[in-house]
Amino acid sequence: MEQPAATRTEQTPRPDENPAAAGPGWRPVFCLIGFGLLLTVTLTIDALRGASTMSGFALVYAGVMLFTGVAELLDPAARRLVAGVRYGGMAMALLGLVLQFVG
Repeated sequence: MEQPAATRTEQTPRPDENPAAAGPGWRPVFCLIGFGLLLTVTLTIDALRGASTMSGFALVYAGVMLFTGVAELLDPAARRLVAGVRYGGMAMALLGLVLQFVG
């Protein structure tokens, strides 16, 4: 007599069903690299010119890099640190905009 094959009652979750286990994805890395390159180009132009004309934009790029890239790549368990980096990056970006257009 043949025994029936054992059926699995538990299914393993697919990676797309559990977004927390999948990791941060490509968007924060893309933002970090993109705004990092913009910051590098801005600082290089300022250094080669000899006059600091775009220092506000450098602050904006650094701030956006913080709150879109770095904050997403940090450990989500450290909620206070993530919130501090996000709000600090936003404040830095707003300060850069104010310096660029007002000062």
